[in-house]
Amino acid sequence: MSRVLVADDHPFFRLGVAAVLRMGGHEVIAMTGDGDATLETIEKVDPDIVLLDVRMPGRDGISTLQALRDRGDDRAVIILTVEMTDQQLLDAMKARVNGVVFKHYGEDRLLEAIEAVKNGLRYIDGDLYDKALGFASAASAPSPLSGL
Repeated sequence: MSRVLVADDHPFFRLGVAAVLRMGGHEVIAMTGDGDATLETIEKVDPDIVLLDVRMPGRDGISTLQALRDRGDDRAVIILTVEMTDQQLLDAMKARVNGVVFKHYGEDRLLEAIEAVKNGLRYIDGDLYDKALGFASAASAPSPLSGL
């Protein structure tokens, strides 16, 4: 069982995720609606795993993740998203996100992601994994000095 904080700006979605987590044997210890409240609540309740919506008012999920990492917090963080831009994916990867799950795939993917990160693994949904792999394997532009 993991102690989970759910951060999403849609109350109805938060409640649905909380119900899925409880059915999966996890304890939802807090729910927040924006990044700043999430950072404050993390300090108070010390969750094992943080689920962050990529788009929230004020501080979004990516900048919340970056703020956590900047203060030396390496706890497991899973980003929940409907869609993700290339830049958001790169920023999340640079900030050492533990997982990224599309909201439309359903509860089984979320529970798989939690199990994976709980066991020290990363979990990136297939479409995003392929996109990230494409970034990593793309040949970088040759240096203008390489011909010298």
